[in-house]
Amino acid sequence: MMNNKLPKEQETFNEETISALNEVDEMRKHPEQYPSYTSVDTMFDTLLKEDTSK
Repeated sequence: MMNNKLPKEQETFNEETISALNEVDEMRKHPEQYPSYTSVDTMFDTLLKEDTSK
């Protein structure tokens, strides 16, 4: 019988995923420390400027 659940060993996260989830929690707790954007174009402009300065 199929039950649409993953096997128990599939329900655990690897270290990279746990780290990403912790980062999101931190961003939610302190949103003032992270940039926010009201426009995708502005976000990409900012990201691309930062990328070329490296």
